Amino acid sequence: MVRIGNFFFRTRNYLFPVFYIFLFLPFRRISPDYMTVFYVGLGIALIGQLVRMLTIGMAYIVRGGRNRRIYAAGLVTDGLFSHCRNPMYVGNILLIIGMSILSNSLFAVLVMIPLFLFI
Repeated sequence: MVRIGNFFFRTRNYLFPVFYIFLFLPFRRISPDYMTVFYVGLGIALIGQLVRMLTIGMAYIVRGGRNRRIYAAGLVTDGLFSHCRNPMYVGNILLIIGMSILSNSLFAVLVMIPLFLFI
């Protein structure tokens, strides 16, 4: 399981654009009522983006790399980090759920969301 996690961590910058490509491929629809699906998906995606903006805006995060390893000066406990270990992940998850619903694609909701959560 650790090897799988390390693989996905190393390749995450290449995998996430693939998620978005699948959102635009034609698959079976969630619902023929486009407007309801649109507003639900847009609302969830906007909440996810708001969580990301608040996370970045409320706490200054110092991070980088040393000797090809991830490095952080210390554990961030300010802002939304005082309520959740990694609110950026929460925002990302809400964004992908919202975008999947917004695409009105049953494949995105049933396959891509669980795969994203696994990764």
